[in-house]
Amino acid sequence: MIDINPNGAGFPGVEQLRVTVGAVMTIGLVLSVLVLIVAAMV
Repeated sequence: MIDINPNGAGFPGVEQLRVTVGAVMTIGLVLSVLVLIVAAMV
């Protein structure tokens, strides 16, 4: 059986990309919650 493990350090900048994507997703989540609150008030 072939066992393939993901190589997270295969490309330079993968960790920075992961942090950046996480930050963008967090900002998107906060903005979507704010939009829901504003829409509920209108």
